[in-house]
Amino acid sequence: MVDVWVCNSSPLIALARIQRLDLLESLAAEVLVPGTVVLEIEAGAGRDGAAHAVRSSSRLRIRPDVEIPETIRSWQLDPGECQVLSLALQQHGCGVVIDDRAARRCAGSFSIPMIGTIGLVALARQRGTLKAAAPVYKALRDAGLFVSPALLEAVLAQLGEDIE
Repeated sequence: MVDVWVCNSSPLIALARIQRLDLLESLAAEVLVPGTVVLEIEAGAGRDGAAHAVRSSSRLRIRPDVEIPETIRSWQLDPGECQVLSLALQQHGCGVVIDDRAARRCAGSFSIPMIGTIGLVALARQRGTLKAAAPVYKALRDAGLFVSPALLEAVLAQLGEDIE
């Protein structure tokens, strides 16, 4: 796994809603957040405290937006996803924390290491940062993160846990 991750808005929002940004922060040496991603989070600031949590974190590094190469622009992703992937390409050796399926396909086409919110929780459990992943998954679902029941069952089975 990589030590530096560039994070998109949905994982940040989901983790902030359940007050578990610490999971992301503890699993990477550095977490970069493009400016456009922060703006996307702030656009929903009236609903939750995610924007404040992201801005006040001492471990998340907000970075200025970068130029988006045409090779990424052609994927027609949202502006935050384009910034995440472009910054990861510029930072050589970075991975991305991203949930969107099309953005994950794009990352794969550039061989950018990736992890999603579900994988991040599983990694925290594997590394001993969490005693149990199931309660965190439940909290994420309750906070509005869509998780395929089949995926969740498979991940929990790999971790030796039952679905709550």
